Amino acid sequence: MKVFFRSLAASAVLVSLTLHGVSAAETSSEKNESLSGGFPSSAEAAAEFFGSLKHDSVISDFEQTRFMAESERTLKSTGSMLFSSSEGLCWKMLTPFRRAWLFDDDGVTEFQADGSSKSVSGDQNGMFNSILLAVLNSGVNGRSREVTDSFDVVSGGRGEDGISVIYLQPKDRQIAGVIYRIKLERKHDMLSGITIMEHGNSYTGMVFSGQQSDSPKAAGIKDFCSFR
Repeated sequence: MKVFFRSLAASAVLVSLTLHGVSAAETSSEKNESLSGGFPSSAEAAAEFFGSLKHDSVISDFEQTRFMAESERTLKSTGSMLFSSSEGLCWKMLTPFRRAWLFDDDGVTEFQADGSSKSVSGDQNGMFNSILLAVLNSGVNGRSREVTDSFDVVSGGRGEDGISVIYLQPKDRQIAGVIYRIKLERKHDMLSGITIMEHGNSYTGMVFSGQQSDSPKAAGIKDFCSFR
């Protein structure tokens, strides 16, 4: 899995990832807050947040939304994902169409609804993919190094239903020119939501449900991705 985390600007194909249920108004309001929000920025905040997320793999359903502020357009989709710190990530979209992407040490493979698959190259969304992979890696195995190396971390305290929140601000100037900050939510020992907030109030993210940790299915990630 070293290939995934060599650079947050690494190329990969995207799945239009986004967080369901976050309104444009909420995102805009959050953006107007100071990043510090009254909480200290520290590696300890990351260690506390990720410390309980110690799994070899996670399978989850997801709802995703892509809000584009310039056109005021919202795209929604649903599916399932399998992330293994040793095998890679399968992002399997079921609605509005069926398609899956496998990110592993061999690169990126796209699976079609008819059962076919092909290797694909990166595109302009590679930055979002590589950030997502780094965040999910920390969010599954609990090691916060990939995050603290690339982001300033701020604790957001606890929200409703006991959900813990942290915010990540990119250290890289190129990435920071596109992404304002990233909001992560944790419920108990599972990462429950990611919101990638862009300048201009567009956002990308995910909400996870029905998570299963350390499933034997993780060893068959290509089968999980396939529609055969």
